[in-house]
Amino acid sequence: TEESISMSDAYMQPFYCPNSRGCLDEALQGKYDSLDGLIYPYSCEHLRGVYNSWKLHVPTPYFRFLDVPSYVATPDALNFFIKELEDFIIELEKHFQVSISKSDLQQAIVKCNESRQLLREIYSLRESSPPRLSGVEAHYLNLAHLLSPKDEIIKELKRVLENIKSRPG
Repeated sequence: TEESISMSDAYMQPFYCPNSRGCLDEALQGKYDSLDGLIYPYSCEHLRGVYNSWKLHVPTPYFRFLDVPSYVATPDALNFFIKELEDFIIELEKHFQVSISKSDLQQAIVKCNESRQLLREIYSLRESSPPRLSGVEAHYLNLAHLLSPKDEIIKELKRVLENIKSRPG
């Protein structure tokens, strides 16, 4: 966001990165009240701090820390991760009262891959000088990508891609 961070510094150290503090700040301001749930994979200690503060201070119907090993090339790490994902699926099915099949997962992967490919194409348009897409626009597209149903965002990203391609640098 372009707004100043106003609330998160009460819950986390001000030397944490602006991205992590900004995420928590927006949550504390109620900007994510529409979320049905939040899944946090481990990525860094700053975002782990966001996870802990969010869990304590921002009511969210479903909340899960997904323990993702940083290295899965060993049998033990791979087995741990498979078990983590199996438990995650069971928890999602129970909480949201849905059934998740392998076919559902395969279809979701195809859609995610398609939307990511579209984002890569859009991001590549930032390589021209001057770029056809600003950093702020790329950020908002990424945020929309993360928060939107994949069927909807795929249609929108295709439209945006054609629009941006026709822009001058």
